[in-house]
Amino acid sequence: MYDEEFSPCKVNLSLRITAIRDDGFHDLVSLFYKIPRVERLTINEITSNNVKDDIICHNFNIPQQNIIEKVLSTLRGEGLNIPPLEIEIFKELPPGTGLGGGSGNASALIKWLGKRYGIHIPPERSKIIGADVAFLTSRYSCVLASGIGDQFVPRSIMPGLVFVVFIPEWTSGTVESYRKLDMWYKTQGFPLLASAAEEEAGAIVSRLNKRMRWGCLPNDFLPVLISEWPEYLHLFDSLDKTDALAWGITGSGSASFAIFQNDREKIERCLNAFNSFTWLNRIFLWSDDR
Repeated sequence: MYDEEFSPCKVNLSLRITAIRDDGFHDLVSLFYKIPRVERLTINEITSNNVKDDIICHNFNIPQQNIIEKVLSTLRGEGLNIPPLEIEIFKELPPGTGLGGGSGNASALIKWLGKRYGIHIPPERSKIIGADVAFLTSRYSCVLASGIGDQFVPRSIMPGLVFVVFIPEWTSGTVESYRKLDMWYKTQGFPLLASAAEEEAGAIVSRLNKRMRWGCLPNDFLPVLISEWPEYLHLFDSLDKTDALAWGITGSGSASFAIFQNDREKIERCLNAFNSFTWLNRIFLWSDDR
């Protein structure tokens, strides 16, 4: 009998790169916000002997190793006895959007393993699988992340927000995006130190809790992406004419998003303005309490 697990994703309400580490990774300060129940997994034990996992991904092909395979191989490599599994992943988010859909799939599987076999995976182990996995597996809906995104402290944002997520026709690979980012800031350095980035994130939380408009949210990848895809400027200019509280790009791109107060009818009327944006593949409407 199949079990069903829903899978979250995240948006970055802020994203500041503060340093390049000696190991080549980047230190960051970012507000992570979790959007629940975005994708879906069905999971079933395979009872036959000498059978491998059967993992099927619907809607999108995953060009590299599926993160679900990485979860299972990592845990089995640590000696945990997990039988072969049949897993179907019903994807809504293409890779390369900065929404952490793959990490959300991993978190859904980890939660299922906890319920089924009592396997508990602490954050320091889950970050081996992916930097966003620890957050998406946690009980928190919003955190201030630091380090490489694997260290976080909870932040509280009042429920009742609605997120509109825009998926463009292009994608943004993480490795290439960071290479472009380093070139962009090579001369002048990154805009904010960690302390200033934390202060900025606190101000964003405060304004959203008061339902006060912020406008375009800070993301150090934004100028790099706009230089290549000026369509973002057109989108943001259109959002500025709506009742959106804030908008921006998540992660290193390519997806962008807007935050509204919870008035579905008003939001849907606003969204009609974006039907003419032929470069948008999909538009999702998600509430934080869904």
